[in-house]
Amino acid sequence: MSGIDLIAAARCGDVDDVKELCKHLKEINYQDEFSGNTALHMACANGHLDCVKVLISKHPQILANKKGNTPLHWAVQNKHLEVVKLLLEEYPDIDVLAQNSFGRGCVTEAFQSENTDIVALLLQHKSATEERLAANSDIANGDAKLTVEDEEETQKMPRVLQETTLEFAFEKHLPILKAREVALDIEKSAFGSTADEDITGVSIWSASLILSRWIIQQAAQFTNKRVCELGAGCGVSGLACYLYTNASSVVLTDLYYHTIANLQHNSSINKKTENINDDVSKCAQCGTLQRFTSDNPEGKLMLCGRCRCVAYCSRDCQKAAWKSHKHICKDLLAAKSSAISTSLSVRALDWAKPNTYGPKESFDVLLGSDLVYHSAIAPILAQVVDALLVPNGQFWHVASQARDSLVEFKQAMESRGFTCSMEVVPDSFKQNPLVGTSSDLFDLHFNEMADTYLMYTFKK
Repeated sequence: MSGIDLIAAARCGDVDDVKELCKHLKEINYQDEFSGNTALHMACANGHLDCVKVLISKHPQILANKKGNTPLHWAVQNKHLEVVKLLLEEYPDIDVLAQNSFGRGCVTEAFQSENTDIVALLLQHKSATEERLAANSDIANGDAKLTVEDEEETQKMPRVLQETTLEFAFEKHLPILKAREVALDIEKSAFGSTADEDITGVSIWSASLILSRWIIQQAAQFTNKRVCELGAGCGVSGLACYLYTNASSVVLTDLYYHTIANLQHNSSINKKTENINDDVSKCAQCGTLQRFTSDNPEGKLMLCGRCRCVAYCSRDCQKAAWKSHKHICKDLLAAKSSAISTSLSVRALDWAKPNTYGPKESFDVLLGSDLVYHSAIAPILAQVVDALLVPNGQFWHVASQARDSLVEFKQAMESRGFTCSMEVVPDSFKQNPLVGTSSDLFDLHFNEMADTYLMYTFKK
């Protein structure tokens, strides 16, 4: 009898074997030499509550494996509510904010899995204080590489209270786009008249989804183009251009420091790679993040051997998906082989300071969604567009007709020599692209989608 036997029994949920092995083994904390997993890891990952209870009765330590994941991480990731409850009850000093090697604590994992019951449990734990929640955010702890020299200004910086990552599947054959929203503890108006008061960028708005679909529909127009999204917010539209077109470069711009930090995060989680990262991908057939078997103790996803663009948790799922996947597998491989490498970057851009931008960094296409919401914005935005666009460049803007000062903005653009064409947004651009959510949640989150929207194309 060995620790390896105990890990195998815990993985399979064989509670009788776990009981027998626990009677004779002295080393209940045995860790696999390759993965660092313990028996508690495996029981928690697979939701074997009875095995977890037996193991906990022997008082094992809460250890991290070689990727920094604790048993609690895996219970949260796989949405095993009763296991999470038991761990929190039996280990009152457990740290729900302890981060794995990917910088993700259990609270972040819970928000990612969108399990509200688990989120509530973790946030009620004594280790999840508001101060620590803010300190463990990559926005708040300095990982965003933003500095504020003025001490008085630092004291005014709002705290990050909650992070939620939404996933968008605009088309079945396209990769999923991920974008994080941030809830801030702030008293300022969400629509301040100056840039440093404007915090709209920490949430995703309806117009950005419409602009994303417009980009996808007209993807060919972006080939080899230098693209910049103005007032990018969470960056959904610019990221759509990066992921779904062959633009030569995409630059996401905004000004508010939390928005810039969040844009950097959203850029990093959407970066194109040769292989799918099995810690953030899911099975293309059933949506499972990890499936632990005797043949696959790490729960790693398997890439399609041909296109290497989709992953599966098991051979059964791969076989079940093949009937539909085979029709696009060759196309995905061809697109991957011929794809132009698009650069993606983030930068702060202050529209009110013309000396900080201009001919040195001109673009072929500028993107924007609901950028005009105050009369003072119209001439400033027109000046920015005029300065950043190359001759014969285009500015694509999607705007709700409920917004203020759109007429004034169009006049400001025309006074600078731009022509404008307008088109009503089709209903197909307003469909729900959210992954794994109901239409009710979409309607609640993006309630402005019911507005009348126009697509503006400005040319000079």
